[in-house]
Amino acid sequence: MYYCGLCDEAIVFSRAQISPRKIGLVLRENCPGCGLELDRVLKCEDYVLPSTVFAQNIFGDRYAPANGKSSSPVKSAASFSSEARLRLKSGIEDLDGFAPGQLAVLQGEASYRLSLLFCAVATLPPPQGFDSDVIFVDGGNLFDPSQISCQSISFEGEKERVQNRIHLSRAFTHCQLSSLIREKLPYALEKYKAKLAVVSDITLLYCDPDVRGEREALELFKGDISSLSKLAKRKEALVLATVLRSRNQNMESLLAQYENVSRRLEME
Repeated sequence: MYYCGLCDEAIVFSRAQISPRKIGLVLRENCPGCGLELDRVLKCEDYVLPSTVFAQNIFGDRYAPANGKSSSPVKSAASFSSEARLRLKSGIEDLDGFAPGQLAVLQGEASYRLSLLFCAVATLPPPQGFDSDVIFVDGGNLFDPSQISCQSISFEGEKERVQNRIHLSRAFTHCQLSSLIREKLPYALEKYKAKLAVVSDITLLYCDPDVRGEREALELFKGDISSLSKLAKRKEALVLATVLRSRNQNMESLLAQYENVSRRLEME
């Protein structure tokens, strides 16, 4: 798979290696996603399709073939990963369908409780879950193991197994949270082969009254959200961020720019 190292746009799929110069000629030297020169951003990695999925069923006519005869629109790495892989099934119609490769945002007071439901479901085998460990980055100092037990009570004989597959990290300042997101989370996803990462109440610490320099905090937040979006694509994991209440319109606008899917939830 030849792709853009900046925007993760999937460009060419081929059984054999292709000269980057040929790819550049077909696409007029620029990435179709971000527009930068391909000689600066073109990357190549092995990509193994699932055995039950054929390339033509995933991409149809929307990819650049190796013979160089077409420069039709291509899909991003996140979009074909979402189609080729399982989706999380929570049992709640409006929340079903979240998939690896996405940055999803849940807003509202109910978002924390529902994020715990996602944690429990993700540990279950397909077709409901990912049969995966979960990384929970607690930016809101909210995590309560007893609530995980409540969420998994309907999974007979699974409560202890669910708890053992959830790995917790807590942050108490916005700088600690940024470090967890950028430095620790990629390592944890790889170590535990996790397909779900949750960042709880993601705006809280950046909006703390003790934070000095609102502009600097906003820039740090922007970089962290960008990192989460790229991480979801690169690791083919579902990254779920929750926002319990509205605090900063600029931060919410940044979330809207980077998220793949968003839901606003109200308590009944």
